[in-house]
Amino acid sequence: MRKLLLSLMILIGILTAKAANFGYLTFEMTGGEKVSVPTESLKMTISGTTMIAGTKTFVIANLVKMYFSTSDESTTDVDRIDSTTLDEAEEIYDLKGQRVTGTQMRKGVYIIGTKNKTYKIVVK
Repeated sequence: MRKLLLSLMILIGILTAKAANFGYLTFEMTGGEKVSVPTESLKMTISGTTMIAGTKTFVIANLVKMYFSTSDESTTDVDRIDSTTLDEAEEIYDLKGQRVTGTQMRKGVYIIGTKNKTYKIVVK
């Protein structure tokens, strides 16, 4: 019994030391989006079908995997764009893959390519 307890304590110590090099715990969802939570003072709780990790809440059924990472890999950030971005657009495509102009855009989702960045936008 003493050997088993000692082995478990050593294993926990090794895992803790390995996780200490990673600053984030990243969660990947079924839709492909990723959310990273800082590991410093991280507290996780599970209640029913939801999990709370730090300040983020997840539906457990939507989680594909979680892993430690060295940087914030979140893909859920939203950038606000204005008409200047549309003026700078070199390419605009609808979800059918058809090229459109800014004046042809109606309600829907579009991919806008500029020299510096690509945007996915929703026109309401």
